[in-house]
Amino acid sequence: MHRKSVINRIVAFISSVALILFILLVVSIWADIDLLGEEPSQTTTTATLGLDGQRTAPDADGDGLPDQWESDHQLNPQDAAGDQGAIGDPDGDGLINIDEYYNGADPQSADTDGDGLPDLWEVENSLDPADPTGENGNAGDLDGDSVRNGDELDTGMDPTSSDTDQDGVSDGIRFYATHARMADDHEAYEAPDGEVFRVGAPR
Repeated sequence: MHRKSVINRIVAFISSVALILFILLVVSIWADIDLLGEEPSQTTTTATLGLDGQRTAPDADGDGLPDQWESDHQLNPQDAAGDQGAIGDPDGDGLINIDEYYNGADPQSADTDGDGLPDLWEVENSLDPADPTGENGNAGDLDGDSVRNGDELDTGMDPTSSDTDQDGVSDGIRFYATHARMADDHEAYEAPDGEVFRVGAPR
């Protein structure tokens, strides 16, 4: 009887220990659940989604602009209102801050790369507002129509289309016939609507 009593006590002890371990395991798994009905603690800093959709830099005011980027561009990372926030436009170029951020432009400059092409115009025409070289610059020719980007801007042409008005006459012919001084008019181009463009060698 004595031996059986000892065994029973050992079994009871082991059962108690197992129960305690089970309870501790459950509590550790559900540690983040508020069992007392208290409000969960709130963090003051959120994160913004980067270009790859991943949570990246801190964004204290939750406006989608990373704190560091705002500080680097003279914006207040604690203020999401007005010119300080995502839809602000402190440089007045028509490109709001969130678009300046995603396009690598400067919200304090209407022409980030200083190439004479406004940031908004470059973004709207698939050019890089932070790159003044090659096809992205003033002398670039993205659509290959022999008209520089700067001239496309000045004349209201589309730098992504070699025939802006789709009339069968390339922007290059139209530009040089209209804006360049010609030595002669030995080449004539007739548009489908009957309009004739005479183009010689520019001088």
